[in-house]
Amino acid sequence: MRTKHRRKWIFCLWGAVCALWLVSCGGEAAFPQPEKESPENTPQPEKESPENTPQPETSVRENPYEHTIFELLDGESAEEYLQDYGVEDVSPVCFYSLEGEPKLELYFDGETGRGCGLKYEETEAGADLLGFELEGYYKSAWASYWDYTNPYSTKIRYDDGAVHVDRVPYVLRQYNSILKFDESYEYDQDGRLCAYHLGGDVQAEDGNCEKAEFFTVFFSYWEEGSLREKVYKYNEEYFQHVAVGGERSDVYDERERLLYVEIEYDSDYYFIYEEDAMIPTAYLELHPRWIDFIRLEDKDYDNRVDIPRDGVEAFLRQVGLSPQDKFYEYQWRQETSAEVVWSYSDAVLTLYYDPERELGCGYLDYLGESLEDMSGFMFKGCVEIDCREKDPYGVYAEYNLSEHYRLDEVEIYYGMSPKELPQAYEHESQYICEYDDGRLMRVWMYGTGSANVRFFIYEGDSDVPSYCLNLVSGVVAGATLFKFIY
Repeated sequence: MRTKHRRKWIFCLWGAVCALWLVSCGGEAAFPQPEKESPENTPQPEKESPENTPQPETSVRENPYEHTIFELLDGESAEEYLQDYGVEDVSPVCFYSLEGEPKLELYFDGETGRGCGLKYEETEAGADLLGFELEGYYKSAWASYWDYTNPYSTKIRYDDGAVHVDRVPYVLRQYNSILKFDESYEYDQDGRLCAYHLGGDVQAEDGNCEKAEFFTVFFSYWEEGSLREKVYKYNEEYFQHVAVGGERSDVYDERERLLYVEIEYDSDYYFIYEEDAMIPTAYLELHPRWIDFIRLEDKDYDNRVDIPRDGVEAFLRQVGLSPQDKFYEYQWRQETSAEVVWSYSDAVLTLYYDPERELGCGYLDYLGESLEDMSGFMFKGCVEIDCREKDPYGVYAEYNLSEHYRLDEVEIYYGMSPKELPQAYEHESQYICEYDDGRLMRVWMYGTGSANVRFFIYEGDSDVPSYCLNLVSGVVAGATLFKFIY
């Protein structure tokens, strides 16, 4: 009974509260009444907002080249791109991958360097077509010359605050743990160089001696036998403090002209040639954030180059000569004495020369230095000396530099015969005269910031020289061939 009366009392109290609430609401219904359904009032499925609604995939994707110099193109926009630069009728300079796929197209005016380019960038989904502008050749107060790099050279380029190009990198010589350097070569069944290894003995943390390989250069060839590609691979443990850019690939055409260089994590370089020329007229440095288009000046054949022992034929092709043009070869065997300051025990001079074209080259091979390249040189022309008036042993050449570090002209001097050398160079230079059976073979003058070496060439048993090769090294380097007329 108590429970029933309590429920009745609660019910009455609840009714009184509801009545008071209705009065306070102005008599409006306290609960929603059922409405007649209409299209407007019929419950509709909730519409999702655009940001919450899954959108179907489209062909539009994020542009990964937004912060680069490249503009993402497609087939139609590429035609418009060329038209915008006015080069749609210009014959492009084209580069291809080793697999024959298009890699780069350059459309530009040869005189100014202005135009544009198309780059084919390989991706996981295929290839992206990229456009970039060529604003013209880079202008500098200093002329840029083609520094010939022998295709078979194994020297590497690295940057530790200053750019170095070394056979045995100086950065490796700074490791106290490297006890010894060793180099080795691998050849294929046709006798072609296929790999070069620079390694050595390294002291491990436990004090034991271990073998390590610092870098390797791989060579591959075209079907006819000329160099096709050269690839550098580095032991990153020993190059972590310098910038080598990662793996590097140098690609050549059938004539062994350098076409382009790809450097991992760094710029790519593309070289441009006119018709059958062996020396490029320009090169393009292409980086995702900048471009340098460099016009190369023609340089006389008087510069010095490094020649690996496996790269003599490539060097001759660059000059325009062949092994059949060998003109002279001679080997010096040095004796240890206070007067001889030549730093090598043995030296071999090999000279190539075509009299009809007056074109020549040569190299000095220091046999005791296995970790050094041979020292090569090139020259044009032959200077005739009338020995009825001039002493053949007294003629020598010096070289002048222009304001752009170019050999401007060769000056010929007379009167400096071996007998006069002590007086002429008593205070500023030293000299060495070397003989073979009484014939003067070489005069070496040094000590003025450069070295002047004269090599005398005899025919048969003649006691008088027929030619003299004058080599100058140091700040101003050059080569001159004299022909003596009696």
